[in-house]
Amino acid sequence: MKQKTKVRLLLAFAVAIIVIVFCLVFFRFPSNVNMHFEYDEDENGDLIIKGYTGEVDTLEIPAEIDGHKVAAIGKGAFGGEHWPTKKVILPEGVVSIGEEAFADAPALVEIELPKSLKTIGKSAFARCDKLQAPKLPEGLESIDDFAFENCSSLGRMKIPASVKTIGHDAFFGCENLRLDVSENEMAAQIAAEYHIETGAVSETALYFMIAFLASALLLAVVILVWQKLARRRGMKAAEALANTRANATTSATTNAGADARANTGANAGANATTSATTNAGASAGANATTSAEADTRANTGADTGASAQSDTPPAPPTAPQPPKQPKQP
Repeated sequence: MKQKTKVRLLLAFAVAIIVIVFCLVFFRFPSNVNMHFEYDEDENGDLIIKGYTGEVDTLEIPAEIDGHKVAAIGKGAFGGEHWPTKKVILPEGVVSIGEEAFADAPALVEIELPKSLKTIGKSAFARCDKLQAPKLPEGLESIDDFAFENCSSLGRMKIPASVKTIGHDAFFGCENLRLDVSENEMAAQIAAEYHIETGAVSETALYFMIAFLASALLLAVVILVWQKLARRRGMKAAEALANTRANATTSATTNAGADARANTGANAGANATTSATTNAGASAGANATTSAEADTRANTGADTGASAQSDTPPAPPTAPQPPKQPKQP
């Protein structure tokens, strides 16, 4: 019963982990952000972000600051070899990323681009060697020169049909890049020119693959634990069976000894009875023989006496005696 409870708890834990993995894959949870932004206003009163004075792993830029809409990321706003941020989330409303806005950011791994984005500026993400391929939004119109130069960790990237301009060496040195150019002929020409691998990519399929691999790993862990518990149960059952057999062997030995002793006693009693019967028979036979011999001797004596009487002549009759006279006084 305890083993079943443990297995149920383990399965519940595995299901919980799978749900968490799906949530992490399909939903994003922004971190809290300290409001230490530097910015300028454009002619429309919208803000152009010029920098951030804090140090965080995840930087979420707000859609508004002091009641003004954030519309752009300015030239050289972030990045640099000492910039520690690993993830950046840009808000809806941002339409452009300026020149070298995130260039030379050694820690940057992920950036979320808004659907409102129209332009990625010159060298905007140049030399971010840990940056994973961002999802380019539908509505993006231009990718300027050297925009992703030497981003060696870029993997799969889809160029949307809305892109009209791809600048010179926009993907130069991206050795692991694979472009999905199924919706953009210009991107196909760029890929052919720079010998970039192409192929259609299904992002949803990629997410499901990640979730499937995580689930398979958890299932493998559950199976291993189940097998371990089964082995333990098997060992305990084998020990119990061995103990039962040992007890049965001991009991059989004890019973065999008792039976042997009982048989010995019975045999001894039978032998004694047989001996007594034999002795009684022998005594009776002896007595019968003695009686027979005595009878024989008696008969022999009687026969002898009878024979002697027959051989002797009969004696003469005795004369009667005269009566005695009484004495005279």
